[in-house]
Amino acid sequence: DFKTGSGNSLAIRDISLSFNELKAFGRKLRDIHIQARPERETWRVKLSGQNVMGEVEYGPRADQPGNRFAGRFSKLAIPNEEPDAVTQGPADLGELPAEVDLSAQSFSFRERDLGELALSFRVEKSGLRIDTLKLANPDSRLDGGGWLSASPLRTTELDLKLAAGDLGKLMKRLGYTEAVKGGNLAVKGKITWLGRPEDFSLDRLGGKLEVSLKSGRFTQLDPGAGKLLGILSLQALPRRITLDFRDVFSEGFAFDRISGSIAVAAGVMRTEDLEIRGPSARVTMTGSADVVAETQDL
Repeated sequence: DFKTGSGNSLAIRDISLSFNELKAFGRKLRDIHIQARPERETWRVKLSGQNVMGEVEYGPRADQPGNRFAGRFSKLAIPNEEPDAVTQGPADLGELPAEVDLSAQSFSFRERDLGELALSFRVEKSGLRIDTLKLANPDSRLDGGGWLSASPLRTTELDLKLAAGDLGKLMKRLGYTEAVKGGNLAVKGKITWLGRPEDFSLDRLGGKLEVSLKSGRFTQLDPGAGKLLGILSLQALPRRITLDFRDVFSEGFAFDRISGSIAVAAGVMRTEDLEIRGPSARVTMTGSADVVAETQDL
């Protein structure tokens, strides 16, 4: 729709578009309806569809250069990337708004319900400065912030804090084998890797984490289900020592508390103070575990 502007020009009053399928960034949004209208220098957009329900505002920031993008969603589900999607080149930070502020009551990624999302960041010369990152669901809460590099030669650094009232349920929510029953988890620290988010790989992972896990039980794991968890569950002990502890560990090891600090460099996790306390045993561990090669020296 149009309204008469000054002179002979016509100004846009509102826009209404409907798509059975809209492809963007290698992903498909289905049955989506878009309504947009300008208010002075700001655009207000309503989105409704299978994947997204919410409102967006885009316009100049108050008393600061650059534009601001704000989205408030009741539902935001990022669909899986299409198999034939063309790999995008590095993002041009100059094309992004100077400030982004997003919130979603229900956020899903790769068909996993991750809960409530709050994300805000500022665009700087060589990356994104994350001021707020929050993900909350009935099983856990993640808080974070830090720096996402836009250069393959600069390090990404994220400060993270994760709390889960039931680690087993969180693993199930994320699509992993429920190798732990119960378990009150608290993790805080920093992770780093050289490059952009898309450059992440386990062999580049670094950082330091403080870990505490209370009141849970490692379940019986199939061989190869997860070597690192297999170490902590102590199922391998009967094969490594001559004493017979199968009655203690083979059906799953209950623990009262697991705590310690873990330093990570190039995908190798090192600890000098990891302690496991349980009704059947008290275990201390020092050494390293290579999560890429799946080897241990403990």
